[in-house]
Amino acid sequence: MKIYRYVSDLRIFRFQKVRFLFVGGLNTVVDFLIFNLIIWLTDFHPILANTISVFFSMILSYFLNNFFVFRSERAISLKGFALFMLSTGCVLLLTQNIAIALSLHVFSQMSFFTTDNGLASGEFLVSNIAKLIGIAISMVTNFILYKYVIFRSPEVK
Repeated sequence: MKIYRYVSDLRIFRFQKVRFLFVGGLNTVVDFLIFNLIIWLTDFHPILANTISVFFSMILSYFLNNFFVFRSERAISLKGFALFMLSTGCVLLLTQNIAIALSLHVFSQMSFFTTDNGLASGEFLVSNIAKLIGIAISMVTNFILYKYVIFRSPEVK
């Protein structure tokens, strides 16, 4: 709890958008790590690997967004968690999986991405580029969804 207090008290984190970007960055790192571990250790298709990595990063995201980004005073509830998982899951899985599917199709036509270029295999590289595009789109969408639906402040009467 001391680390949370220390980080939370840093001057830069007084701005909600900075907290959101920090948590988004942390979730992105976790998501990419899980995604790439699955790709390297299994023969799963990138869309399946993405679905699994997104699921685990969404769980982390719920708690970090609830307590740190939006500083929600509401108690954690199954309903709130389910709403978060449903809305975030739809946005993340749709944007990222569509980006991965389209990128794999488009880039498979380009020779640079179909051979081992010394950095990574073509599918591995394309999957990571596509995931990054999907993350960028979903970050903006999720911020709006979280701010105005999931973690909105209670109405003042």
